[in-house]
Amino acid sequence: AGSSVLFPNPATSKVRVAAMAPGRSIEVFALSGKPVPGPMSSESGVLDVSGFKAGSSLEVVKDAKGTMMSCERLVVTR
Repeated sequence: AGSSVLFPNPATSKVRVAAMAPGRSIEVFALSGKPVPGPMSSESGVLDVSGFKAGSSLEVVKDAKGTMMSCERLVVTR
């Protein structure tokens, strides 16, 4: 899987995901492995993290078939 390059990271409100393309989706997981609730599909490549708790999570980009394209640590600060 390739690197998605999240920026800015750490983030406070919005994160740009450079690996986004039509048909891809974003999933976010707590470090415990539990999914972070919320709509995560964003073909625009911008993920709104303003409602996330401060801390680290994992951002996963999947293709239209559900295959993981990238996984990267995301840090949200307040």
